[in-house]
Amino acid sequence: MANCSTYCMPYSRVSHGEHKQMPSYWLLQPGYNPEKDQIKVLTGKSLFSDVQLQYTDQYVDLELTTEDLEITLLNEIIPVKWKLRQLAGLIEHSKHMLSLEPGWDEENAQPIDPEIWKAAVKFLMLYATEILEDSERILELPEINPCKDGTVDLSWRTSRARLLINLRKSEDVILAFYYGDFYKNVRPIKGWVNTDNVDLYLSMWMRNLAE
Repeated sequence: MANCSTYCMPYSRVSHGEHKQMPSYWLLQPGYNPEKDQIKVLTGKSLFSDVQLQYTDQYVDLELTTEDLEITLLNEIIPVKWKLRQLAGLIEHSKHMLSLEPGWDEENAQPIDPEIWKAAVKFLMLYATEILEDSERILELPEINPCKDGTVDLSWRTSRARLLINLRKSEDVILAFYYGDFYKNVRPIKGWVNTDNVDLYLSMWMRNLAE
């Protein structure tokens, strides 16, 4: 699985403060207008103890909702199937990495490129939605990790298979480079895909990560 263990870190290894237990995720309801609706700052919902994030007065408990949702990715609002509400919560949570400053790994790590983060989470939601609609299966939640070169990793380790996808720029185009197998290099896959459209081969393989 490449050398991500030394190159890309989960948040628990990045934080210098107390690691706080996250409450139930909260998301924007459909119809939210970021230019009109009031914004309020809620403390205690940050993975980093010294970071505050902004949430809106319009929120919904993901454990209760059975309605489709919307999430805001920088300046773009995208729809989310309600069955993918936990994935949407994970994506909202991953916005914390956009606050990382140079040297966040206590060495020479670069800040996370917002365009790469956005491409990574849109890519994740695109494939999860396609798998749900095509097979009625839900993709297991991956880790969304910052990398010291400013790129983003999506990483799955399930009981059956593992997959690592690194989103990075190549000649000003963001591509997804992947490696996966059934452990011990059994039936491995390796390659890269564009992020705008679903690659059928990769999508079919990723069903091994779905429930």
